[in-house]
Amino acid sequence: MNELTTVFAQYLGPIMLVIGVSLIANKKFFVAMFKEMEKCKMLMLLSGILAMVAGFAIVLNHCLFTSFTVGLITVIGMASLLKGLLLILLPNTMLAIVKFYLKRIDKFLIWDALGAIVLGGYLIYVGYLI
Repeated sequence: MNELTTVFAQYLGPIMLVIGVSLIANKKFFVAMFKEMEKCKMLMLLSGILAMVAGFAIVLNHCLFTSFTVGLITVIGMASLLKGLLLILLPNTMLAIVKFYLKRIDKFLIWDALGAIVLGGYLIYVGYLI
């Protein structure tokens, strides 16, 4: 694993772990936040810009698939870049996805949280302990 992969794992791991735990601990807050996204177009635009900047930074510097962990970091960057682009270029489509998500929030939120916790824990492990 190269040095940049370690840095990205150290950076992304704790963030993902905290987000996952927060999704479980503050469910009502996140449900309200997603509902607010329906009303606040600026929030969608700013979310898109942040996701695109973060994803672009990863993809520009780390577009590699030499191992599972290296590829995972790259896929996270590509997913973030794609999410940002979609939020900016296709806001109405993304708003429809948010509405779909809100109808099934109880199912999706727990799976999102668990996914973030597992990914965050894995990235912390490879970033700090290996």
